[in-house]
Amino acid sequence: MPSRPSSKEEHAKDTRIIVPIAIAITGLPLTQATALEGDQGTGDVVATQVGNVVRWDFPDSLDDSTTRVVAGQKVNNGCSYVIAGHVTNSPPEGSVYIDRGIEEDLEACQLTIESGSIARSEIPHLLADNGVPTKPRGAENILTTNLATGGDAAGLMASSYAWVKTGYEDPVNIDVTWTKSEVSWEWNGGCVTASWGHQGYYGYAAGSGWVYDNSWHDSFRGCSYARTRTYGLFHNDGFCWDDVTTWNEYNTTQIFGYPNGTYSYDINSAKWGGCANLLTPYVLHGQ
Repeated sequence: MPSRPSSKEEHAKDTRIIVPIAIAITGLPLTQATALEGDQGTGDVVATQVGNVVRWDFPDSLDDSTTRVVAGQKVNNGCSYVIAGHVTNSPPEGSVYIDRGIEEDLEACQLTIESGSIARSEIPHLLADNGVPTKPRGAENILTTNLATGGDAAGLMASSYAWVKTGYEDPVNIDVTWTKSEVSWEWNGGCVTASWGHQGYYGYAAGSGWVYDNSWHDSFRGCSYARTRTYGLFHNDGFCWDDVTTWNEYNTTQIFGYPNGTYSYDINSAKWGGCANLLTPYVLHGQ
């Protein structure tokens, strides 16, 4: 990546910094290796590191919580991960579904994810910004649907909407960068018969030194599914004290709508550069 002029803006406000360089210390108990903690209205997210393993402890709990380990790939001096899922039910009233990183092995590129639902009131900082619309890349790719062979015998016809947002959150609850995709589609049990609202969005914390580099979205619809895919790239020259630029890249933020009204999401994102280990990934989605 090309070098850019240094931007030494203050990274966080209303924070308590506990010797940031402590993240490089190995072999200490987690409580002694705490690098940074703060309060931005919803409680502290405490980031700790022991050896190559970083852990994020959240003040809020998830409903119906499960965990899984995702194997990633090395990207420069960081890691990229694919986070995906297929959803058959809407989240509880007033809630959204969430996947969030709770532990990462920086050397092995293994990310432990906690998944569940969370009340919207618990994460206002992740939902407040509607974002900037991305520009479409190329023409909309729409295949002609054959209703004679794809339709449901009972004549079912319904429509659905789904969205997915992914980003990185720092320890003081700042949503530093993110991308979002949404789609609406009509379905009849056998085919996706129409789609609209293929749109991507992006956002970033300019007040914390983050800079927008690039974004786009594209779309597809056939009998099997309707899809919106969004890309985004951001950097920060002043996020870390070591003067190494920090990068966030969202290679794919995809949302799929299916002929039975269900949806799936597929995220491929990466973080690397100075103090990227402080950033925890998250995915929000719902209907």
